[in-house]
Amino acid sequence: QEQMMHQFEAILDTTIAAQFTGYTKNKVSEGHLQRIQYKDSGGKIVAELLIPLIKGAERVKQKAKDKYKGRFDKVRDISRFSMVFNSIPLLLQILKELRAQGNKSDCFTWEEIENRFHEKQKTALGWRDVTMMFCYRFKEGGTHLCELQLQLDKYNVVRKEAHDFYDVIRQELPKLFGAKDAGEIEKAYHLIEDVMQNADQWKRKVTTPWLTQKTHGTPCDVWSWESA
Repeated sequence: QEQMMHQFEAILDTTIAAQFTGYTKNKVSEGHLQRIQYKDSGGKIVAELLIPLIKGAERVKQKAKDKYKGRFDKVRDISRFSMVFNSIPLLLQILKELRAQGNKSDCFTWEEIENRFHEKQKTALGWRDVTMMFCYRFKEGGTHLCELQLQLDKYNVVRKEAHDFYDVIRQELPKLFGAKDAGEIEKAYHLIEDVMQNADQWKRKVTTPWLTQKTHGTPCDVWSWESA
């Protein structure tokens, strides 16, 4: 995981240096999480690289059972990373750099890129990001499938506030549905999302002007790969 961290850190270093004169970088360890923060000359955080510990065995077992009918090969985020940005242009720039590096790197290749900012691709509970699955080739030999999420900081703040509620939903719904497949649980998530979207307090937290923009008649079409 440290080898992969250095790859992503180098990409961020190059891109941030090109856009922010006098930027600073700070590394913080928070027990289960390593955090690398990039600040502009005014001290404002413009990007972060988050490296959590590898997902534990019990959580992997639970996810395989609840979401994939016991298929451990479907759990692809045992090792995962997040990049959090304070602006859409910076996120898009890093996305371009990551895709370009993956096309010519000897260390990793992109296997799947999912644009969950698009209205049709967001999760059932409304979370949006760009999720990138990649295959990393270790210097010592062997490969590993990992996950990288590109996020916006405002969404990240809301997710932290709602995380306790999400944990309850994630744990209780599989119990209620028993042996039924993940598709039925996903439908339940959508029902919950409908209720949440009708709550004024929630809408005030997650609604931002750029989400309501329309490009070519489709909300968030700015996130299509043609424009990215």
